[in-house]
Amino acid sequence: MERKTFNPQDWLNQPTPQPKVTEQQTFNTDSQPDEVERIIQSIEANRTDITSTYSDWVNIGFAFSDEFGENGRTLFHRVSQFYPGYSAPECDKQFDNCLKSKGNGVSLKTFFYLAKDAGIDIAPPRTEKQDQRTFKSEKLNGSQSEYHQPENQEPEEMPTLPDSLFPELPEFLQKVVAVATSNEERDILLLGSLGAISACLPKVSGIYDGKRVFPNLFLFITAQASAGKGRLVHCRQLVNPIHKELREQAKLHKQHYELEMAEYNSKKGKEEGVEKPAKPPEKMLFIPANNSSTGAYQLLGDSDGRGLIFETEGDTLAHAFKSDYGNYSDGFRKAFHHETISYYRRTDREFVDIESPCLSTVLSGTPKQVSALIPNAENGLFSRFIFYFMNVRPVWKNVFASQTDNGLDDYFEALGNEFYELYKVIMQDEPCQFHLTADQQEQFNQFFGQIQEKYMNLQGLSLIHI
Repeated sequence: MERKTFNPQDWLNQPTPQPKVTEQQTFNTDSQPDEVERIIQSIEANRTDITSTYSDWVNIGFAFSDEFGENGRTLFHRVSQFYPGYSAPECDKQFDNCLKSKGNGVSLKTFFYLAKDAGIDIAPPRTEKQDQRTFKSEKLNGSQSEYHQPENQEPEEMPTLPDSLFPELPEFLQKVVAVATSNEERDILLLGSLGAISACLPKVSGIYDGKRVFPNLFLFITAQASAGKGRLVHCRQLVNPIHKELREQAKLHKQHYELEMAEYNSKKGKEEGVEKPAKPPEKMLFIPANNSSTGAYQLLGDSDGRGLIFETEGDTLAHAFKSDYGNYSDGFRKAFHHETISYYRRTDREFVDIESPCLSTVLSGTPKQVSALIPNAENGLFSRFIFYFMNVRPVWKNVFASQTDNGLDDYFEALGNEFYELYKVIMQDEPCQFHLTADQQEQFNQFFGQIQEKYMNLQGLSLIHI
């Protein structure tokens, strides 16, 4: 069953949402199956989707499996069927996981709450005595009724990176985040700059699980429209001078190639042993996401297997993957692990291997654009991306306030030139290998061991295959 959005906070130790009720609003445990059936019938009559988020869907599965066991499967399908991406096999698979993970502490109160929050009347049918008592109560207390609506809950905010982190950053990165006007902007400027810079460290590597890995990152900044994620575009300026240098190299190679071709054409048929010059590589840092599979691989290969896909609209990449000629998703996943990408170039009738590709990716978009690119957790891209969900601040921003003299474009252009000088030094040095200390390794293994255990409790063994 494809879910619309992914919110990492949903997987942490969050309290199960419970309805805010008065003492009078209770459910008779002896008649809960009847109450559930009555509410589901109302859901079906109104064709209401109460599973719009993945966490809600999973929690309903836990509630039904814990309360009804295998008998809850049909109920789960009946509630799930109104989600636009409903899939019966996926629904069965999720319910199997819920049955295996018995005892998660999710009760039917969660189902009642979600139904109520979606506009379904969950109040049990009133008896004649209740109606009489309510009538007397209303006469004594005005319009006060003994049945109260749960208060609308504000969506819980995602945490931002701790303030204590930023004074520890290198001076260059402190300059990058200095112009942020909120904690969310500060976070995306830091993460976006790290994602962009990760494509420009070809001589830095480390050993992970016995394999040499490079610092390339896959990042997706997601938020609702107008949340302020547009600041991410300035991170592209940090590495733009490197892209310009590579394009200048390509331009010079092309001019040289055209001279060689002119000389070749003048000698062709007149002299023996004249070899046709090879086409020069199209070197670049920024690889367009809107590309054919062969085009994307060729540009990556021409740039020595290194590149950066930087798109502020995540659906650009999603649309490319959905087309027959542009689906390079498999190579995209291989590049994350530096696995060899092989493709056939029909124009030159040439079979090409890109060994140890190093691709970085920085994307931003709405939650729907995330699900368009990565429709479910089983998709291989899910585990390769860093996701950051940006909180929406419903306040007017002073668009005339500025922390710079000449605007952010000039500010980040200057920072890009500063990083370019560091890049030239790195490229002249010998390759270096990054190590964690023994204490850092122990902390790393302990932290991710706890995370895996937590997710295993939610998803069972299927997590291993994600």
